[in-house]
Amino acid sequence: MSSAPAEGDVPWWSSAGRPGAAGPEDSARSTPGVLLADLVTGVQAAVDWARRSVLDPHVSHADSSAHPQCLVCRANEALAQGLRPSAEPTGARIDWIELDPPAP
Repeated sequence: MSSAPAEGDVPWWSSAGRPGAAGPEDSARSTPGVLLADLVTGVQAAVDWARRSVLDPHVSHADSSAHPQCLVCRANEALAQGLRPSAEPTGARIDWIELDPPAP
């Protein structure tokens, strides 16, 4: 009696050739999940880096104008300057268009 499997037989512990088994042709389909996980890990690392290098140093800055080297303070100052209303009136006038002129 020989315990070696006959050619074409699959050992009981192998899932190759069985329905639902992941073979070499299925490995290409599982790759996007791996890539997505790698992408998520990379994005998380970038967010952690940004928090450590940009946001953490900015936490102690109470006055943005006192920290011109800080990227967040500079952006805050630029945004604040763009949103401030001007002290001088522009003299703009609104002329309304009569859509329904009075009947003669």
